[in-house]
Amino acid sequence: MLGAVEGDERGIHLAGQRDTAVLLDAAGEVLTPVIHWSDRRDPDETDSAYDVVGRELLVRRSGTHPIPGLVLPNLVWTQRHLPDVWRRV
Repeated sequence: MLGAVEGDERGIHLAGQRDTAVLLDAAGEVLTPVIHWSDRRDPDETDSAYDVVGRELLVRRSGTHPIPGLVLPNLVWTQRHLPDVWRRV
């Protein structure tokens, strides 16, 4: 910190990311960069989840309204668009 004096700390900030999945192979090696929740590449997969499971049931079971960028649509996107990676998960 600019101008900070040792012992002058007055607060702490913690930050984290939500709704991400790191895809690993059997040896624990990372297979692909994480698709971050703010990456909205998966609107079709989100719609598909609603179509397959049903909006009411999906919301009741998950406790949320799935939107593009969350884990479930990202995993379905990976399965559809990166099948070689998906097979290794």
